[in-house]
Amino acid sequence: MKIELITAISNFQMEDAVIESLTQRDFNLNSRALAISDLQRILEKCHIDQRYLIVMDEVFALNLGELSRYFSESISYLILNSESVPKPEALFEMAYERLRKVEAVKSNPSRRSFGNAIGITGSWASPGISSIALNLAAELSLSRDVLLNDVNPYRRDLMHLLGMKRDQHRVKLNNHLSILDLHPNTSDEALEDRQNILSILDMGSAPEIEVSLSDRRAPGRSFAELLQSCKELVFVVGPENHALTQMEEFSLQLQSMIPNIRVTYVLNRLASSSRHQGIKRSFQRKLNELGTDNSAFLIPADYSLLDKAQGRFASVLEVSPRSALRRAYQELAVYLNK
Repeated sequence: MKIELITAISNFQMEDAVIESLTQRDFNLNSRALAISDLQRILEKCHIDQRYLIVMDEVFALNLGELSRYFSESISYLILNSESVPKPEALFEMAYERLRKVEAVKSNPSRRSFGNAIGITGSWASPGISSIALNLAAELSLSRDVLLNDVNPYRRDLMHLLGMKRDQHRVKLNNHLSILDLHPNTSDEALEDRQNILSILDMGSAPEIEVSLSDRRAPGRSFAELLQSCKELVFVVGPENHALTQMEEFSLQLQSMIPNIRVTYVLNRLASSSRHQGIKRSFQRKLNELGTDNSAFLIPADYSLLDKAQGRFASVLEVSPRSALRRAYQELAVYLNK
């Protein structure tokens, strides 16, 4: 069945590129919204027995709170960075992640218990969740035993970052840090010591909490179970307005549905440009408006150092222990290790 595509993008050239990419696959163009009022009228006419994907930019995303009353299980949305269009394959992958395509995997009971666990999740559109999980685990392993678990229900990035083969599900980086890919066939022996050490969970991008808690499908159910097993959470956002909007939505849902979990918010890849400094101020203002007692950290942008670390299949700690990027990871680890 074709997915009905609705676009709400201010940049017409970008909108044309999105439509061209997706309509060549399993999507049928339903409507192009020129204003928020157009989008509201379109959503009012959506049929419950048809699947829809709304692709919008940051301008339309500012009205998500107003639009949410139109959303249902048949309507999903994807927010894109207005500065660039993802390549067709990446866009197609992002679209299907938002549609929450059912994966043919069996539930693994071992995923439900991690003992002393810190979950790492964040906004959509690759804010650097896996990189932060890896570097945070490396810092924490300096003072204790750590097991870094790749439990992202949609993709597996940690083993790729470390240059491991697809059939490798556990590797030891040092005497105190192991990486575990929780594949459905992971043996019980590989999991037997997880209760005695600190578990870091790379959970991937966060879906809507209220949906995941009631979702019977494997990815949504898995995220909900993992979320409820964490003693605390790190929520990562990139320096984009749409990421801040998702952070705000996530925080409000979390306060309402799982109020006892402590959350640390991380603004990742922050540069010194005027736009990024504006995002920084918006990030701090939104957290103040939410009235949370949770802490916030800033991670500087250093793409060359990250590329160097990935090229050596290592953490930033191993490659450049005196860098500003490493100090930022260190400060976050010290705070979480209290």
